[in-house]
Amino acid sequence: MNTDLVIGMAGSGGDGIVSAGESLLTAAALEGYHGVLTKSFGPQIRGGESSFRLRVCTQKVLNSGGSLDVAVALNWDDFLKFGGELPVGGHTTVIYDSNTSVPPDKIPLVGVTPAEVLAVPIEQMARDTGGSDRAKNTVVLGLMAGWLGIGRAEVIAGIRKRLAKKGAEIVERAEKAFHAGVEYAEQHPLKTSRLMAEPAAPTAKFVVDGNDLCAAAAIVAGCDFFSGYPITPSSEIMHFLAAKSGSTAGRCCRPRTKSPVWARSWGLVRRQEAMTATSGPACRSRPRCSAWRASRNSRWCA
Repeated sequence: MNTDLVIGMAGSGGDGIVSAGESLLTAAALEGYHGVLTKSFGPQIRGGESSFRLRVCTQKVLNSGGSLDVAVALNWDDFLKFGGELPVGGHTTVIYDSNTSVPPDKIPLVGVTPAEVLAVPIEQMARDTGGSDRAKNTVVLGLMAGWLGIGRAEVIAGIRKRLAKKGAEIVERAEKAFHAGVEYAEQHPLKTSRLMAEPAAPTAKFVVDGNDLCAAAAIVAGCDFFSGYPITPSSEIMHFLAAKSGSTAGRCCRPRTKSPVWARSWGLVRRQEAMTATSGPACRSRPRCSAWRASRNSRWCA
């Protein structure tokens, strides 16, 4: 039995990678496990690939862990783009979609020999049970539930809640895709067991988003003004502060441009605590106000 596992998965935009990670974290939390989930997104112009990295533990988790224990690649091109976030080691179990037509002894991982490599017909199972390849993430959830031994009832409950508005037929297909993954895992046990031990305290854990914590901390620190716009991966910060605007928080503004200078200039000129949240490319404008900030009695947080 394992007390600590690190799982990573990557795929293209539309594969539901992040949704799968969030579902797995929620299922583990409801069973009493501790966990940390990190999400990574590629630029939309490059296809919008994404990944998640999830550490599940029977005790409290203080970091995201080291190399992966279980790696899932829906396609190799996208998985390799996240090499830094999803490192594979000699103890890793690598699972990939067999439709990539890559033999298990020819996977494109340079300089490392994983403990076990499995080619699984993920897309084919998704089409056969879920009606389309969009059910691939649900098949993977079934595989993880089967091999890790956690989250079966909780994932099914989450599927029913998330897809309820789409109709009974869609829910039924999703459930079939999940059960197909579970059945495959039961029929193909891993050489290295990844079954999780029972949590130390089997009581449901609270799941919170890091962006929400960031926004709440800004309010506690005295944030008077926020300027931003919806953009992955920081949209939730703006949503949280906008909901609190005028009550526990100060003003929240959405400018027409992507430049975060609005937040800085407001804080610098009005001497308020200002904040912005954006993506990496938009932070290139940061030097524009560095000289102003040095001469003003104000703080700015990004």
